[in-house]
Amino acid sequence: MAMRLLRVSIWLAGGLAVGGLGYYFFRLGLDKADKAASVAGLFIGIAGLGIAIFNAIAASRSDQGAAPAQSVTSSRVTGEVFQASKVSGSIRINSEPSRKSTFESDIPIPKPEIGQSKRDGQRVQHSDVRGPVRQVNEVGGDVEVDR
Repeated sequence: MAMRLLRVSIWLAGGLAVGGLGYYFFRLGLDKADKAASVAGLFIGIAGLGIAIFNAIAASRSDQGAAPAQSVTSSRVTGEVFQASKVSGSIRINSEPSRKSTFESDIPIPKPEIGQSKRDGQRVQHSDVRGPVRQVNEVGGDVEVDR
């Protein structure tokens, strides 16, 4: 109900502003109204350009620090990895026995860096995983896991 009232208020204020501006230009006369509209258009265009540049800079900064919602990094996984994100339907995960294998001991896993930033999302980092890794995020239906 509050959103509907807000929308009606915005439309009403916009309509009154357009009507008031039309009346103002009518009272000025055609020549003066044309000059006033040109000056107003100049300042509105400059303001719009400034807003567009600000939004482009803000969007590029937010994309640089964005972390993936799900990740498996600097890890050794023996088995399978399943990741699903933003699925609008249902998911069914079949767990079949995976082939057993041994880890290569000569491949080191990097140590976590000191001061590493913690970001939102699901992640597996700096790990030895000897089975399946499943990460499911934002599913609009059912998730079935057969074991």
